[in-house]
Amino acid sequence: MKPTEWRQRRPVVTLMGVFLTSLLLLWLLTPQKTFFAGLFLGGLVSLYNILNVARKLTALEAHAFGESHKRPGSGMINRFLMAAAPLLFAAAYPQWIDFRAVLLGLPSGLAAVLLIEFWDVRKKSHPTERGEK
Repeated sequence: MKPTEWRQRRPVVTLMGVFLTSLLLLWLLTPQKTFFAGLFLGGLVSLYNILNVARKLTALEAHAFGESHKRPGSGMINRFLMAAAPLLFAAAYPQWIDFRAVLLGLPSGLAAVLLIEFWDVRKKSHPTERGEK
């Protein structure tokens, strides 16, 4: 059996792309550059971590179905280090990146996944039929 592809990858990347683009525009247009730089950096790392988890889960699924003989890891240490990296950058360069904004930006990828999943579940549970009101 072939491992399944994560169906929500495109909507999550699209939603996070819109979010990161809006943060970049706010960084360009407002005087709070350090705050929006921190949010952008936290959101970027969050998107990377979400996509990394999806890739690792696909590899684990392939291993479970017997397609791969080597057991892949979950990448937990890599995700922790990637979450710590922007915090270290913010601590080293507080004039460019706000530490608190990085903390606010880190869970943005998880919020995007939850939003897409709730939207998908709602769409499946309430199908709209054409022609009826």
